[in-house]
Amino acid sequence: LSIYSLPVYNAKLHFSGRFGSDMLQSLGIVDGAPDLDRAFLVMNIADITGIRSNADIRIDGGAAQPFEPGMRTIRALREGYAGYDSGQPYAQVETGINKPVVRNLVETGFSFEMDLSLNGSTKFSLVPAGQTTTFAASANWPDPGFEGLFLPETKTITPTDFKATWTVPYLARGIDKAVNSNVLPLSSSLMSVNLVEPVKFYQLVVRTLKYSIGFISLVFFAVFIIELKGRRMVHWVQYVLTGLALIIFYILLLALAEHLGFTIAYGIAATATTLLIASYVGSVTSSLKSGVSLAIVLGVTYGVMYLILREDEYALLAGAIISFATIGATMYFTRNVDWSGSRQPD
Repeated sequence: LSIYSLPVYNAKLHFSGRFGSDMLQSLGIVDGAPDLDRAFLVMNIADITGIRSNADIRIDGGAAQPFEPGMRTIRALREGYAGYDSGQPYAQVETGINKPVVRNLVETGFSFEMDLSLNGSTKFSLVPAGQTTTFAASANWPDPGFEGLFLPETKTITPTDFKATWTVPYLARGIDKAVNSNVLPLSSSLMSVNLVEPVKFYQLVVRTLKYSIGFISLVFFAVFIIELKGRRMVHWVQYVLTGLALIIFYILLLALAEHLGFTIAYGIAATATTLLIASYVGSVTSSLKSGVSLAIVLGVTYGVMYLILREDEYALLAGAIISFATIGATMYFTRNVDWSGSRQPD
């Protein structure tokens, strides 16, 4: 068990495609003679520990045949291919699966289908290796992030799930049908779906801290107005203690949120801080009314700040309006204060 969370998924993958009868003609763009008796299909999987089922392939609608682990040793037909590791020998083994293909299928072309169950976390990415690649994804996750070189053509996002489709044509893929290389040069040409957690409590705590200067200043203003109205001096040490109590709020919020969630933690921390500061200021000024007034100010401020934190599109606008209203209220309540002491008593 852990207090931290990470989005995980179980992907039910279905692949289908076709290698045309012109495969041998495509191989003519590179030098050398292909060894058709040793032909095999490979699928590179970045983390093979996520595989949760046998990967079976059906060729030309026939019986399911199992893949084998590993990608074998892939060697190029010659040293060098213009643009890809020119002059370097090719020999590399990567994580993935492979399936031998008999010679006559390579010569005549064949279609295939396969299913695979794959576990992962946070992100799923696919390389468009086909001449024309079509990819459709759907999941019960309301906040997908689409990344990579190719973005979806269509997407539908609801409060409970999403659907998206990609199509990558041959010209957009940017490489030839046949490549004399041990690594297909498409590693940066990804279609990716990221499982975004838009409002994790750490992000909310950080956003709360961004409002801390304005919030603490507002409370100090409120204490100052209470001091003026009550004509009872509040010592600077008492201001410092009030400020420390406000800072402790953020520590309480973070510590409780890791165990209780942000909403419950915010309610407990805000309530505890409000009661502490209000009772302290009420005792310092010897005024129950002052304590209750400050409790109301703190309660309203904490409540409004919570709404701002939960708002994505209008957070800045709401913060600006609240700041303006705060300054206006301060000006109103201090409009009759004789700051210079120049007024003559009545």
